[in-house]
Amino acid sequence: MESKGRMTSHNLEEVKRIIGGKADLYEAAVRNGWYLPKFKSTIITEDYITNVITGKIYCPKFEEIRLVPCPRAPEKDILLRDLQRLMTSEKKSCGIDDIHVPDKGWLLAVLGTFNPKLEYFKKGYVPPPKVAALSNLTKVELPENFLENLPISKRKVKARRLHMIS
Repeated sequence: MESKGRMTSHNLEEVKRIIGGKADLYEAAVRNGWYLPKFKSTIITEDYITNVITGKIYCPKFEEIRLVPCPRAPEKDILLRDLQRLMTSEKKSCGIDDIHVPDKGWLLAVLGTFNPKLEYFKKGYVPPPKVAALSNLTKVELPENFLENLPISKRKVKARRLHMIS
């Protein structure tokens, strides 16, 4: 695992005065140079930040990050898969699971830093089209004459899908 320097004990009152909650802990980690995912990301928990600070979970420092252009990123699932592969090959843990995931921008920055040769960082990359989930629904239950003599919709603005037909 990544060593983050020598650990020292701090007075509990001093820590409480400086770190009053998760937001303070997050800010302290960022001020100390860790390139954390966005605060609103599900991965940002007190445990995650503490494990990053103590070196139990790998998180890059700002000084390591090298941004690579990716104007049209693939789906987040692909980025997560590629990061898991990278971390496995590096024998590092990054604290990601099904519930706790970083934001897409963080994933792109980390992958671009450590594996800029990935397909989606190439100049001509275009993500595959999103495959719409096909509905098993082929019929909608409505009263017998409900649609009879109704005009066809001519809305210029794309309407939101109704739950009954999506």
